[in-house]
Amino acid sequence: MIEKRALNLFKYLLVLLILFFVETEAISQIGVITDSKGETSLQTQQDLILINAAEKSFGVSFGPQKYPEDKKLNWLVTFKAKGKKGISQLLKSGDFALDGSLSAPLLFPSESGNKFWYIIPELTLSRPKVYDAALPIGEGVFTDNNLDWNVSFGINDEKGSIKGLSLKLGYQDNTSLIKTQSIQTVNSQMTNGTTIVQVVSTDDAYNIGQFRKNNGMVRINGDYGNNFAKNRLLWMLHGRFASDQRLKPLYNLAAGLYVVKDGAPLEAVGGFQVQWGDIFQTRTEDNFFNRLSINLVVGIGLK
Repeated sequence: MIEKRALNLFKYLLVLLILFFVETEAISQIGVITDSKGETSLQTQQDLILINAAEKSFGVSFGPQKYPEDKKLNWLVTFKAKGKKGISQLLKSGDFALDGSLSAPLLFPSESGNKFWYIIPELTLSRPKVYDAALPIGEGVFTDNNLDWNVSFGINDEKGSIKGLSLKLGYQDNTSLIKTQSIQTVNSQMTNGTTIVQVVSTDDAYNIGQFRKNNGMVRINGDYGNNFAKNRLLWMLHGRFASDQRLKPLYNLAAGLYVVKDGAPLEAVGGFQVQWGDIFQTRTEDNFFNRLSINLVVGIGLK
C-alpha cells in the first residue's frame, strides 16, 4: 500500500513539473473543486495531491492508512507551497522564493457519513521582497519573513445535493492585495570625467510603505451543487466573501460545470467556471465585463 501511494505521488509530481513550466492563466487542479484562488468550503477525507497552475501552487494532503472503526474523528495533514513566479523561478539571485503553509484538518463525520464538521488550524509562511527607498543603495531591497496563522470552521453535507459552508479568520500579509514594482539597483562610477551607471540587479518588490504584516482577515465560503448524468457531471454555485483589514469587503460569485471522477463527486476531471469578481465594485472601478473571467478546470487522474 505504501509503495502504491509513493508511486502515485511520483507520477503526480511529474505532471506538476509540466504544468508549472507552462505559463497559463487557466486553472489546472488536482483535488477538491476550488475557485481560482484555491478557496473552497468543500473538504475530503481522502489523500490528495493539490495543484493549482493559476496560482503556481502545489501541495499534498494525507492521513493515516486506516481510521478507527468508530470513525468519530478523521484527521489529515496538508502541506502547500507556492512559487512566487512558478517553479522555473524558485531560485533567483540565490534566494529561495517559496511561500508555504501547513495545516491539520480535523473532520468529525456523522453516523451516516454524508455530513461532517471540520476545523482546520493553519500556519502560513511568506517571504516577500520589499524595498525601502530610505535605506542605502544595495540594501533597499530585502526579503521579509512573515509567519501568520488562521483557523477554518466548516460543514459539508452530501445527502442529496452537495452543500458546504465555511468561516476562516486569522492573519496574513497583504501581498495579494497590492502590486509589486520593478526596482533596479545601480552602481555608478566616474571614468575620465564621465559618470557610468550600471544596473546591478532588477527585482520585483513591494513598497515598504504599503506592505503590511499580520493583516487581519475573514473569509466566508459557500458552495452548492448537484450531480447528474449518473453522477458523472456536477454543477455548482460558489459564493465568496472576503474582509481584509483597512479595505472594504469583497464579494465574488462563480458558477461551474464539472466532469467528476466515478465514485468521487468532488474531484474534477475537467470543466469550467465563470466568475464574477467584486460584484459591488467595492475595490475596483472596472466595468462588468472586465470583472468576468472564465477559468478552465483540469483534473488529471493518474491512478
